[in-house]
Amino acid sequence: MVASLYEAAAVAQLWPSALQGLADLTGSRGALITRPDLNHAGLISTTSLNDTIGQFFEQNWHQDDLRSARIVRRPTGRFVCDQDITSHTEREGSAYYEGFARSAGVPWFAACGLVEADGTMVGVSIQRSAAQGPFEAADREQLRQLEPHVRAALAFSRRMAVETETARLEGTGMAAVLLDHTGRVLRTSPSAELELARVATVRHGRIVALDPRVRAALDRLIERACGPDRAAAGEALAPVRLDGPRNKVLVQAVPLVGAVHDLIGDGRAILTLTPVGRAVAADPELLAAAFGLTPAETRAAHLLSRGMEPAAIAANLELSVSAVRFHMKAIFRKAGVQRQAAFVAAAAALRRPN
Repeated sequence: MVASLYEAAAVAQLWPSALQGLADLTGSRGALITRPDLNHAGLISTTSLNDTIGQFFEQNWHQDDLRSARIVRRPTGRFVCDQDITSHTEREGSAYYEGFARSAGVPWFAACGLVEADGTMVGVSIQRSAAQGPFEAADREQLRQLEPHVRAALAFSRRMAVETETARLEGTGMAAVLLDHTGRVLRTSPSAELELARVATVRHGRIVALDPRVRAALDRLIERACGPDRAAAGEALAPVRLDGPRNKVLVQAVPLVGAVHDLIGDGRAILTLTPVGRAVAADPELLAAAFGLTPAETRAAHLLSRGMEPAAIAANLELSVSAVRFHMKAIFRKAGVQRQAAFVAAAAALRRPN
């Protein structure tokens, strides 16, 4: 059992099986990893608790979770049971116990976890049915022996998550910023601070565009990339161009999706910062965002960036060559180049993050 905890710490995908082993060892219905300081639906748990977790969120008990509220007020490293945080009388008259815990088949629990210096909490909760009963003296002794291993595994898992997030940040090969669930900056790649300083400031951990005209657009991009619906929003996150006194930077967002990010790691999204003017891309959406192109200019720029001649572009778009040359002048002026060769040569550097 202990070995499986440490294996899960190193490979997060193994947590469900480790939790099942913990539940079996303690004679319990199931177990899960939880963040009492956050309300996340993407919990890591045993399959035996799928219906229970569904009821928990469908009936909005995560907004009135008596157990989590009590644990948050008295964080501790050792396992805590219902008897430690509530009295028999309170449980009998509690809407939480009557409305959820008993009806969902988990009237008894025990939990322990970590409390980081910044207040972040992550823990393991073991759930028991009415037939299995509360955690009594013998159970508590077993939990006492398991507690240091559970906490060590959680701590190691968080370190692994940080390393994975950092590696992903640096692996973009671009100036990139890791954001938490509130949209605040957690970490930056080596070149990100320089690019940010040219077009934005960081106030209280938040990125604020120097240009007030795009602040709302940047805020919306960050909110959607870091929010609870970021999985669905990921494909529709349009880039935002930030303009500084002498520099322009295209900001793109990559949501980090999955239970590991929700519960163990703190990163929710990566922002990539790509200088505009030194580089262009063959991606129409990025071209339009980078240079403020009209739809007609975007279509022409897309073909220009692929090295097509004006006559071929005209035939492809069903335009006259003179109309294409008119668009080219506007495109080159907005891109800060004078010739098509310079436009094509710069195309590879501005790209979507992986």
